Order: sequence, then C-alpha cells, then structure tokens
Amino acid sequence: MTTPKLLVMSVPVLISFTSVSHAEVNLDGTLGPKIDLPGPHFLIKANMGQQHRANLFHSFEAFSINRGESATFTGPESVANIISRVTGGKESLIDGTLASKIPNANLYLLNPHGILFGKEASLDLNGSFHASTADYLQFEDGNRFYAKPSETSLLSIAPLSSFGFLNKPQGNITLKGSHLQVEDEKTLSLIGGDLNLVDGSELFAPDGKINLISAASPGDVVPGVSNSAEKWGKITLFAGQKPNEYARVDTSGLMGGDIFIQGGHFLSVGGQITSKVINTDSETRISTPEQRGKITLLAQDDINMTFSNIAVDAEEGTHHDAGDILIETRTMALNPSCPTCGISSDTSGKGNSGDITITASEDLTITGTGISAVSGEGETGNAGNIHLRVGQLTLYAGFINSGTLGSGNGGILDIQSSHGVSLDRSLISNSIGDAKTGGTGKGGHIDIKALSLEIINGSELQTGAFKSTGKVDAGDIQIEVEHLKLENSGTIISSNAGEGKSGNLVISSIDAEVKQSLITSLSNNKGSAGSISLKADNLSMDSGVIASLGTKVGGGNTTIAVQNRLYLINSSQITAESIGTEKLDSGGNITISNPQFAIFGKDTQLLTKGFVGTGGNIQINADYLIESPTSVRDARSTFNEDGEIWVNASDEDISKNLTVLPEKFPGLPLLVDRCANLNQEELSSFRIITRDGVMHAPGDLQTSFYLPEDDENILVQGTDYKSLY
Repeated sequence: MTTPKLLVMSVPVLISFTSVSHAEVNLDGTLGPKIDLPGPHFLIKANMGQQHRANLFHSFEAFSINRGESATFTGPESVANIISRVTGGKESLIDGTLASKIPNANLYLLNPHGILFGKEASLDLNGSFHASTADYLQFEDGNRFYAKPSETSLLSIAPLSSFGFLNKPQGNITLKGSHLQVEDEKTLSLIGGDLNLVDGSELFAPDGKINLISAASPGDVVPGVSNSAEKWGKITLFAGQKPNEYARVDTSGLMGGDIFIQGGHFLSVGGQITSKVINTDSETRISTPEQRGKITLLAQDDINMTFSNIAVDAEEGTHHDAGDILIETRTMALNPSCPTCGISSDTSGKGNSGDITITASEDLTITGTGISAVSGEGETGNAGNIHLRVGQLTLYAGFINSGTLGSGNGGILDIQSSHGVSLDRSLISNSIGDAKTGGTGKGGHIDIKALSLEIINGSELQTGAFKSTGKVDAGDIQIEVEHLKLENSGTIISSNAGEGKSGNLVISSIDAEVKQSLITSLSNNKGSAGSISLKADNLSMDSGVIASLGTKVGGGNTTIAVQNRLYLINSSQITAESIGTEKLDSGGNITISNPQFAIFGKDTQLLTKGFVGTGGNIQINADYLIESPTSVRDARSTFNEDGEIWVNASDEDISKNLTVLPEKFPGLPLLVDRCANLNQEELSSFRIITRDGVMHAPGDLQTSFYLPEDDENILVQGTDYKSLY
C-alpha cells in the first residue's frame, strides 16, 4: 500500500482590494457620446449607446464603481441584452451596485484587462449577468462584437452564442469577499482567464445557472457545454477567516439549478458547490429529469478539494429528484475534511438520488471523506448510481456509498480502473438500511474491473440488507481483476438480516491472496445465503476465510476454480455451513475444481456441516492434493444425514516427507572451509548420493567451488534435493 498522495498546487491569487480613488464610468465615444458620467450614482441611458432591436450596445473607456456607489442601465422594454465593453486598457473595479431598470434584460460586462469585485459588490437586475475578459462576443449569425475598437465589430440583432479569445486571456476575474446573486431561474457567468473566489465569496442563482470558465488559449467558449481548447486556466475557491465563511457557488432552489465549471486546474479550500432541492413549504413544482439540477466540473489537469463539497441533494419534505454530478479530469484529490464534505447526490425527500460519474484518467484519491448517492430514512426514492472511470483509485479512511434507508432501491456502484483500486481503512458500500434503520427496497450491486484490488486494514467492500422483516434482497458483488489482495481484516461481504437473500459474490482473478481476511455471503435470518464463485490461476489463503453461511437457513454454495495452485495455511477455512433449525436448512456445497496443486496446511478446514438439516457435499478435483494431518474436511450433520465428500486427486501426506532440521548447525566453519584441491589438471569424477532433504555434515566429502569443463563432471544426486558444492 502506497501512501495516498495529495495534489498540491501553487496558485497566485490576488488577495488585496484597492478601492479606486474616484469612480470612473467614462464613455469612449465609439458608440455614442464621449463623456465622463457624474456619480456617485451613474445613470447610463440607452441613447448613450446603440440599440439594434433586442441588443443594446455600450462602450466605456473606463468602468469602475466604489463602495456605496452604483451604475444603473436604463432603456426601453424591447431590450433583451445590455452589452457593454471596456476599451481603455484598465481593470474594472466593482465595489458598488450594478443595476438595470430594463425588465428581464441580461447584462454583459466585457473587459479583457480584468474585473475585480469587492466585498460590497452587488447586482440589482432581474435578468442574467455575465462578466468576461474575452476579446469578443459572438452572435448566432456569426458576427462579432470586439472589446477593442480597432477591430471591426458588427452590431448584430441576433442572440449571443459564445465568448471568444484571440490569444491567451490577459485579464483575470477575482471576487474578494463578494456576494453576487441573480434572481430565480436566471444565469450568472464568469468567463475569462484565471477565476478566483477568495475570502468566502459567494455566487447565487436560485434554480438558475452558474457558469465558471477559465481559458488559457485562443478559441470560442460556449457556456454550459464541454468546450475544446489547447489549454485551460485556473479556478480557485478559498474560504474566509471566519467560521462557516465558505466560498459558495450555489443554484439551490425549489428544483435546483445547473452549475457548469471548466478549467485546467481546480482548487477548492473551504469551497461549497451546491445545487440542492430545498423545502420552502410555500410552493410546489413538478420537475422532469431534464429540469433537475446538475453540476458539471471539467478540469483538464487536476482537481484538489480540501474542506469542500460538491452536492446536488434533495432536502426532507421535497418531492423532486436530486441532480446529477459529472466530473472529468486527469487527477483528483478529495482531502481530509469535515463530516458533511465530499461529493454527494443524496435525497431526504420523496424523489430519487442523482447519479455521480467521475472520470479521472490517472488518479482519484479519497482521504478522510467520500462519495455518496443515498436515499434517506423512511423515503421512497431510489439511490443514485455511482460510476467511476479512473486510472488508480485510492481510498484512505474514505468511503463510497450508494444505498437506501427507505423503501427505494439501491443503485449501481460501478468502478473501472486501468491500474488498481486500493482500500485502506475504508468502505465501499451499497446497502439497504443500516444498523439502526431497516430499508425495504431492492439492494444495488457493486461491479469492479481493475488491474488490481487491494482491501486492507479493516477495509470493507459490502452489500447488505439490514431490515429484520420482509423479503429484501441484498445486492451482488462482481469483481474482475488480475491481482486480488485482502490483508489484515480486509472484507468482501454480502449480508442479509431479513427474509431476503444475501447477494452472490463472483470474483475472477489471476492471483488472489486472502491473509487474515474474510470473503463471505452471510444470512442472519430466514433468507438464503448467496453463492460464492472464485476463479483464479493461483489462490493463497493465510488465516483467511471464505464462507457462505446461513444462521437460520441453509448455507450457500461455494465454488473455487483454480488453474495452478490452491494454497491454504494457518487455520484457513472454506465453509458453507448452516446452523438453521429446520430440516430444509442444509449445509451448502463446496466444489474445488482443477488446481494442479491443492495444498491444505496445518489446521485448515473445508466445512459443509448442517445442524438440523443435512450436511452439504464437498467435491475436490485436483491433479495433486497435499494435506497436513491436521487439516479437516467435515460434511457432517448434528441431527440429520451427513453430506458426501468426493476427492479426485493424487493424495499425498506431507508429514511422511518432512525432515526436522536442527536449529543450530555444528561445525559451520568447516562447512565454509573447503578441503578440495583447486588444481584444474587431471580432475577425476566423484559421485555422492545424499539422503533426501538432509544437509551435509562437516565431515562429509564435498567438492570445491571449481566447476569442471565439459569432459569432467561431478554428479551430486538426491531424490528431492540437489546441491552442487
């Protein structure tokens, strides 16, 4: 187990805000009069720019407002978009109010040299707001409105379609302790170079959309869709100094809105990205799958989250589905954080949980936090699906959970790794109910395909049903890997505390190792235990257990198919026992098929015992069977007929071929000091026949280290042991 690595990024962030000595709202004269507007409340009329049907264009040489000041756009109700550019080559500093008196008009602020929002910055408009450091805005008819007057702009009547960059963006967008909010179902966009939300800055668009896009190369950017570019920039979220002063990006509401984030590097320290369905008790809306909120995070290089969360949850009392989460990156780290942090699409209402899909082409590391798509206690919604497509998945004290505590069904937990999956002190679970609450839905299953799977130090991979009444089936677990390792109380388990079935375990591996660990399908009530099927080229068990057990029913069947070597030592056990109290509660069957060598060491056990029911059968087919005298095969029943045991193998008793070696070897210096002459001339042959497996005594005849040529030979022969001295 390698130590989980945390991604560390050095991100230069502007952390100081310098208020301008005087506000500057100056028209540059390219689209209207060239004047300096009087403040502190700047009034920007429609006749100061140019209107082309629904689009109203303004051009400013400088655009900055101080704390306590405002800039208000006015115009006719026919205006749908207010499009403003800043051409003077200076950053816009906004620490006052941006307002519009035009009903439902959207406001665009375009300044390639940067935009900085201060603590007192706010929005007062009932349309959407878009701030950008792009070089131009493109319309659906192909025309462009450039930020530089020297470029030829065509003032289009068409709707806007994209933000364009001629080169790597010059300016960044920074919020320092800012709070920007648009009205319900509207859009808030920040599109430019690096984006920095620091000192607990907040963006709110209830039931609307938020777009955060950081570009670092030329090209067009369309908000809300995956864009292609050579390089992307940095997006940073930092909390403030006060408790609970998170950096927030939030579209929560009656249905939850969409959040779209695209960049190269994404760093969140104390950030919250949320689109929750909230219960206001004042209004009910019916949402379709297309209307529910969704969070999309695309990072070309890496994602690093500490004390942060991404959540599309549905609160208690709501009737809507939680939204989906889509994340794509190269490497991703979820670092140690608060109990409510992580990634979640949970529901505590009547709706379903959403799906979580994460693609990390190299690494996904989860440390001290986790991923969940859970339906809450007493609710009817289904749990969401979790799909992970990764290079290496590493969990350290982390969790991945897709389950339900109510009457809904469990989801699908699907992990595909091109390298490996490692669990250390961690949990991957897809269960119905928990130790306190019994669910009544159908259990979801777990599928893992990887180069290797490591489950160590008390880690657990589980499906289960915890309800003590009702026929609730636990889900299956299917594993397909080249290398499987369970060590130090690592566990793969499907259990059922009710009348339903435990899940089946299907495991395929080239090399499998179970050391002081457990693989089990367990029934603690009247439901049947699931079956266990394990296929491997080599299976090694050291104080390990593979068990399909029924405490009140019959045991399940266990099939072990091994190509090369099956190796059990140190009280390892394969069992399909039943301790049920009915006559039908028979022991399960154990079938071991086709290993070249089946080796059962000291105190190892194969058990298919029954209590009131009959014993199960044990069948062993192997080329060679090597057993310790203390190994046990037991198919008996306490109160019923015993099961049968069939062995088809070449039987060997290894106790007959063991030689106890002395703890100390007398005359060790004599063994080192060779007595033979090293003369190469006229060497003769010397033939020694040894006792099998016994070392030479100091007085025995031995050869020198000299190796003879082809026509000279020394032959040392033993039945099992050959050594040349």
